[in-house]
Amino acid sequence: MNAKAVLSLMRPKQWAKNAFVAAPLFFTPAALTLVNVKTAAGGIASFCALASALYILNDFADRRHPT
Repeated sequence: MNAKAVLSLMRPKQWAKNAFVAAPLFFTPAALTLVNVKTAAGGIASFCALASALYILNDFADRRHPT
């Protein structure tokens, strides 16, 4: 399997909604610190990785389903 196929399987277009993890930083200006931005970035990356894993698992389960 090539890298383009793997990336397609991970559905990066769906990752945009994971940016909502950072929304509190924009609504609470006092919370906008470097530490909080790094934490939010880690949370976004974690959500993206988890969502991709679930998409791949679901595709695998759908492929094995008889109908």
